Amino acid sequence: MNSTSPACSTIPARPQKTIFVVDDNDMVRRTITQILESDGNEVFSSESPQRALHQITSWTKAPDLMICDICMPVISGFDLYRQIEQRFPQQPVLFITGYPDGHSAMCHDLLNEHNLLRKPFRVAELLQRVHKLIA
Repeated sequence: MNSTSPACSTIPARPQKTIFVVDDNDMVRRTITQILESDGNEVFSSESPQRALHQITSWTKAPDLMICDICMPVISGFDLYRQIEQRFPQQPVLFITGYPDGHSAMCHDLLNEHNLLRKPFRVAELLQRVHKLIA
C-alpha cells in the first residue's frame, strides 16, 4: 500500500513568481514581503521610488508583479510605475494606498477595480488580488 495519497501527488505546485514591493513604510513593506514569501514567491523590495529605479537598471526581466504604494515622498507611485513601464512595458501592478478615493481621478488611466488595494487590508485580500493579477 502506497502511503502517498494519489490526490496529493496530482496537485501541481503553483510556480514561484517574482514580485517587486515598493513602499516607504518599513512595517508595511516588511509585512507584505513576509506574506508574499510565505506564499512561495520571490520578493524584492525597495524603501523608496528612487532606490527602486536604481534597482531595476540591472534587471534583464520584468517582475511578474509590482506592488507599489501611491503616496511616497518625491516620486508618487504612479510616476514610479510610468518610469518602470518604460523599461518593462505592460508591467502588471497593484497599487496600495491608505488614502480615500482621491487618487482615482488623478490617474484614472492607471487604476481599475483589480489593481487598487486600500490599506489596511487583510492577508487574504492581498493574496487574492496578487493571484488574480499574476494568473
